[in-house]
Amino acid sequence: PESLVPEIQNRLKNIAGELTHLLETWNEGRIIREGALVVISGKPNVGKSTLMNALLGHDRAIVSPYPGTTRDFIEETVVIEGFPIRLVDTAGLRNADCEIERQGIARAMAIINKADLHLHVMDASACSTTVFEDDHILQHIVNDKLVIVMNKKDLLSEPITKSTIHSGKTVYI
Repeated sequence: PESLVPEIQNRLKNIAGELTHLLETWNEGRIIREGALVVISGKPNVGKSTLMNALLGHDRAIVSPYPGTTRDFIEETVVIEGFPIRLVDTAGLRNADCEIERQGIARAMAIINKADLHLHVMDASACSTTVFEDDHILQHIVNDKLVIVMNKKDLLSEPITKSTIHSGKTVYI
């Protein structure tokens, strides 16, 4: 009957509002349920695995002075201040000759692009020679949740105050 049309329209409007709210909060719910995906990337031997171990509070990833030690990604869950974090250490990003290492790098790029937070580690002691290589790597990463982590500052002879990387963005150290 025509008299029910306004009531049905109101109900549909309320349902649409509830669905919109669910869609707007879906990602937050996913992060609370599954944990935030935090991916650590960078070139070989910049300290990705060391950072992962430090955040976990125990040795999970193998740390070695030899490039290419981590060939696949390593995932571990940690709870920080009540929030679950899915922490992922990836293979070092570089042009690799080895097919196995290239597969690991491809997997690293795929998971970086899914990250809720992307920590890109750079070696501060080699910053002047590696900035352009890192900029090239970062240009191929779609993720906009990027944090640059400058590591190995203890190896510097004098402090660095700022560095320009990733499409001209300035990162203060």
